[in-house]
Amino acid sequence: MFDYNSKYIDIYNDQILGKYATHLASFAKKESKIVSNDLNPWPEKESIDCLNFISILSSENKLVYKEFNKDSSFLLLKQSKPSKLAIVVAGGGYGCVCTLPEALPVAVALYKQGFSALTFDYGVKDKAIYALNDLSTLISFLEKNERELNIVISDYMVIGFSAGAHLVGSLGSSNLGYVQSGLPKPGLLVLSYPVITMLEPHCHIGTRNNLLGLSPTLEEKEKYSLELHVDNDYPNTFIWVCKDDNVVDSSNSYLMEKALKKNNVIHDLIAYPSNVHGFGIARNTVASSWMERMLGFYFDKCRK
Repeated sequence: MFDYNSKYIDIYNDQILGKYATHLASFAKKESKIVSNDLNPWPEKESIDCLNFISILSSENKLVYKEFNKDSSFLLLKQSKPSKLAIVVAGGGYGCVCTLPEALPVAVALYKQGFSALTFDYGVKDKAIYALNDLSTLISFLEKNERELNIVISDYMVIGFSAGAHLVGSLGSSNLGYVQSGLPKPGLLVLSYPVITMLEPHCHIGTRNNLLGLSPTLEEKEKYSLELHVDNDYPNTFIWVCKDDNVVDSSNSYLMEKALKKNNVIHDLIAYPSNVHGFGIARNTVASSWMERMLGFYFDKCRK
């Protein structure tokens, strides 16, 4: 059992979860404690509960893990019967993927709500430009193995955080997204405190550097600025952000909202009164209602 004294190295050494350790914790120093700082907005203590929960699922053969390449993998919490699918994509500025603290608690919560839920790792740093290919490969695989995995691909939900939200938002874009890849249209994209634009003055420079390099051309910046590639086929979208986000300018969210509204895309945006970036599941914070409100939006507007 994991507890508040556990370190990331304990995941690697665990008999059950060791084979998922890189997927869950590649972003962290192995000797660091999982619960290290109560001021961190990530729900580190909840991560402990989630590790113990998926350990039980693994012993019950309810976890499915697959590596597509050394940079891309998924971990599915498999339901006993065919269930709606939720893909959860952590952020990390395209420099790492913070799956354990940011994505896993959300996947576990959605699994407990009856969804087939999975976390997804993708290429970062010099491989970040291929991250959308990684996501497309995942969705294609899930579509082809729908019955075996007990997932229902129709109206599937994709949830992204920060740079992970940029990746998720790219899936809907007119120039790079699901239409271009021949993938099924998502029922809902959830953009959590998202990176949207690669253009000044609102871009997050670190994320852009990892995705496009230190000296991107204007053409490259525009190609990956999501607000420029929304059309009326863009999937239904739910955005949530903190008004005074101290890492990624909240103007990113408002730029996306403006583009969605212009193209008559069904959407909602919630801005919470905080300066925090990286809330994740956000329990016991000012943003704790985001998942309930997102699910209400999904069942009301997105699910057929």
